[in-house]
Amino acid sequence: MYSGGREHPSILFIPERLMVGGAERYFLAKANAMAARGCRVCIASAGGPLLSEVQAAGIPWIRLAQDLIVPGSLTALHLIEDAHHVAAAARAFGTDVVDCVAGVPFMLGALLHDLMGLPVVFETLSHNPPVSREMGRALRRMIGTGRMFAMSDRDARAQALVADFAEERVGIIPLPVDVTRFRPQELCEVRSRLGLDRDLTVIVTAARMDADKAEYIGHLIDALATRATAHPGLLLIAVGDGSMRASLQQRAQAAGVAAHFPGFVLEMADVYSCADIYVGHGTTALEAAACGRPVVLASWPPHAAESVGWWGDDAHGSVGTAYPGSTWRSLGEVLDPLLADPDERRRRGDLSRTRVVERHGLDHIMDRWYEAFADVANRRAAARVGGDAR
Repeated sequence: MYSGGREHPSILFIPERLMVGGAERYFLAKANAMAARGCRVCIASAGGPLLSEVQAAGIPWIRLAQDLIVPGSLTALHLIEDAHHVAAAARAFGTDVVDCVAGVPFMLGALLHDLMGLPVVFETLSHNPPVSREMGRALRRMIGTGRMFAMSDRDARAQALVADFAEERVGIIPLPVDVTRFRPQELCEVRSRLGLDRDLTVIVTAARMDADKAEYIGHLIDALATRATAHPGLLLIAVGDGSMRASLQQRAQAAGVAAHFPGFVLEMADVYSCADIYVGHGTTALEAAACGRPVVLASWPPHAAESVGWWGDDAHGSVGTAYPGSTWRSLGEVLDPLLADPDERRRRGDLSRTRVVERHGLDHIMDRWYEAFADVANRRAAARVGGDAR
C-alpha cells in the first residue's frame, strides 16, 4: 500500500508514441489498470492514433513537441525543452513516479529525475535494444529510489549484464493479457461476421510494417507461396501499416498468395479468432494464444522467443513453436505440421490459452505493477522525509 501522503501513487507514463501497436496498447492498458486501482495517471506523448482512446478513458495528456521513437529526429535542445515542459506539468499533477521504456523515453525520464528527483520505473520490452553502458550508469545513479523491470529471466540477465549492475536488482513482470477480452470464440461464427469462407485456411499476422519488424512477413509470404498447391484455400491476413506495406502487398501478389492487408485494426479479438494459425511476436502472439489459436513465434528480434516469457518450456512447440527468423524455409517447416493437422492446431491452441491464463492474466500482472509503483513511491517519500525535498 502506498503511504506517501495520498491513498494511491500518482504515475506519469512515457511511451515511445501512441501508435496502434502491441507496446503502445500495453502502456495504455497499464495506465487504465492503475487508474482502476485508484492511482492518478497521465501520459506524456507527441500523440498518435491511440490518443483518442487515451482521451476517451479520461487520462490527462501532456503533449510533447517531438515523437520519442526516432532519436535522429531529436536534438538535445528539443529533449531539454520537452523535459522542462513535462516537469512543470508533472509538478502540477503531483507526480510520484515515472514509468518509461528504453531509448528516448528513458532519456526523458532521466532528465525528470534530475530536475525533480522523481523515481523512474524503467521497463525493457522484448523489442527494445539492450541497455547501453551509458544507460546503465544513469540507472545506477537513479536506482536508489527507482526500479528496472524485464519480462523474463532471460531479459533480466541480459540487461543486467550490459548495464553492469546486479541481476537481482532487476524485477521480472511478464506481459499481461486481458484473457476476458481475448478469449476463444467459435471459428465459424467469427468468420461469418467477417465475411470469410469457413473452408479457408487463414494465417494471421500483425506488426508495424517497417524494415526493422516486417522481414518475417516476407518470409511468411514466401513460405505460403510454396505450399499453395498442397493446401488450397490459404489466405494471409496481415494487419498493420508502415513503410513496407505496399512492397509486401506486391510481394504477395507476385508470389500468387491470396492476402488481405487491412491496415491498423483497433479491435483485434475477432481477427485473432478467425485464424487457423497466428504468426507473430510479443503482445500480439500472447493475445492470439489467449484466443485459443496455435502460434508460431517469429523471433524478432532474435531473442524474442524467450522474451515472451513462456515459449520454450515445452518440448518442440506444445505451446508455441519458435521460428528462428532466418529463412522462409525454416518458417515453412514449422508451419507444415499445423497446416496438415486441424486436430494438432486445436491441441496447441488449447494449451496456449491455458498457459496464458496461468501466467499472463491481466488482473494478477497489474496487481504486481501496482505493488511496484507503490513501493517506488514509498521509497521516494521516505527519501524526501530524510532531506531531499525536490
